[in-house]
Amino acid sequence: MDADVSQIINNTVLHLKENGYERLALLGRKSFVGVDQRIHTEMVKACTRHGLQFDPSLHLSSSWHKEEQQSVIDYFIRRRDDFDAIFITETAARLQFALSILKHNLSIPHDIAVVGYMDSSVDELMQPPHYRHSNSGWPPHGPSGH
Repeated sequence: MDADVSQIINNTVLHLKENGYERLALLGRKSFVGVDQRIHTEMVKACTRHGLQFDPSLHLSSSWHKEEQQSVIDYFIRRRDDFDAIFITETAARLQFALSILKHNLSIPHDIAVVGYMDSSVDELMQPPHYRHSNSGWPPHGPSGH
């Protein structure tokens, strides 16, 4: 499993770089164990390897509680000029983030790209669409204004 996480994160970071995204953020689960710990570790390695920025102040974690997730998402919205892509490990948090982006008249992927770790049926319904590591598609262009 570790090799899979490493390869997925490396491919995702490389794909982000190839599409013009340079500054990454990460929103993980609060437990910070298991796959979330591996994602963080591999994200740091891949960003270093491929020359992308990964500011530690833009790596936050949240519990499953909607209010706490919203507080963390609000932090990212306030800091939106400091990153152009965010990797969100949990489906409900990705949905909350996408809804918050819309409320602030921002768009995915033009203002902020949203990347998820695992596909879910919720991801398939999400509008605007976002990138998941297993998708073959990618937005037609990179971030605007960055």
